[in-house]
Amino acid sequence: MSVKSKLALVWVLLGLVSAVACGPDAPSGTYTATIVGMKSTITFGGGRLETYNFAEGKRVFKYWISKDGRSIQLTDAVTGTVTTESFAYIREANRVVLGGTAYFR
Repeated sequence: MSVKSKLALVWVLLGLVSAVACGPDAPSGTYTATIVGMKSTITFGGGRLETYNFAEGKRVFKYWISKDGRSIQLTDAVTGTVTTESFAYIREANRVVLGGTAYFR
């Protein structure tokens, strides 16, 4: 199997994992925070997390939320770099806390 084929298979599997992780108790839509006076947004949808802020621009990740809901694994769609961040989703407050930053709807 070629490297390109293996990479395609990995993205398919990541998509399946993300789809499972993004059930009815997962966040969806756009959440906003103000960090050091600048607006930052995160958007959940279709097994993807899109982030935007002035300093970094737009970034796209595949994501997986841990079973206990306290961490999120992010795979950069461009570089493939995997990181794990602290995470909380408080549905009743329309709030997502990602890496210590609170985002609100």
